[in-house]
Amino acid sequence: MVMIASLDPGTANLVVCAPTEGGSKVLRMRNNFLEIAKDKFALNMLKQLKVPYYEQDKKLYLVGDDAFDMATTFAKDLRRPMASGVIASGEMEAVPMITRMIEKLLVDSGVEKGAKVAYSCPANPIDTQIDNVFHRSIIEGALRHLGMEPIEVTEAHAVALDALSNDDFTGIAMSFGGGMVNTCVAFRSLPVLSFSSCRSGDWIDQKAAHACGEATSRITALKEGKTMNLDPDTTDRRIAAIYAYYREVIAYTLANMKDRLENGDNLPAFKNPVPIVIAGGTAMVPGFLDLFKRVFETVEFPIAVSEIRLVSDPLYSVARGCLVMASM
Repeated sequence: MVMIASLDPGTANLVVCAPTEGGSKVLRMRNNFLEIAKDKFALNMLKQLKVPYYEQDKKLYLVGDDAFDMATTFAKDLRRPMASGVIASGEMEAVPMITRMIEKLLVDSGVEKGAKVAYSCPANPIDTQIDNVFHRSIIEGALRHLGMEPIEVTEAHAVALDALSNDDFTGIAMSFGGGMVNTCVAFRSLPVLSFSSCRSGDWIDQKAAHACGEATSRITALKEGKTMNLDPDTTDRRIAAIYAYYREVIAYTLANMKDRLENGDNLPAFKNPVPIVIAGGTAMVPGFLDLFKRVFETVEFPIAVSEIRLVSDPLYSVARGCLVMASM
């Protein structure tokens, strides 16, 4: 019986982590869906291909990676239950779709009803009027509907719990997700400053797609493909666009972080340089860490930094950190 688990409901991916005898197991699903016409041909095709789908209001919905693969193949734009790190305000199917995907991941992970599930929630962003109140209510409500006991953890704080254990849980943790970049300044595991900004992976994809006249789903597939590298000298205009907007996101994030650190109240005076640890799916592109370090060198950062490192398995760091909280 699995009676504790964690959930990272990210804009681009849903991740569930559950303990095992030898450690933990992680399951991931893309947080998207695709509506297709309901007819006999579509139903037969989905059944033959063994593609999971949902029927609702006389419509068919594909979810997760199957929806992404079909959208990429036919150059269709996906629908997302979340946007900019929170439940999408204009997406009427957001709540039922994300509830079904969360349920599938928890069931496939063997999580029992009544389990404590620590879930990540973004910090309120500093560059938009969005807040996390409605989002938090929806995720918590979905977990309670599924018979779970929800525990909230701020996203970047979860990264700190996962990646700063060898640093006395002290340092700066960053999560570059699909919709937001979340930042947490932690001191001995306490989150003394948390905030987010709304330029991250989706913003990069949308801007690069517009610059190149491509479907956003195809830019996403290229960015996540095996041949992708953040190369400033590329002759491929699509990769050049992705590189340019990655650099802009990093510069924008560091400028906001510098401002918050210089003007924040009650921040600890660190006696020694602290590490910056980076997680999130958007940070997984080859060349990201080198680009981050190059941009960081141009910033007069107000705190002495000992090192900048990418966490192991960046896509799963938030879920692992949430599992630490669930086990307390």
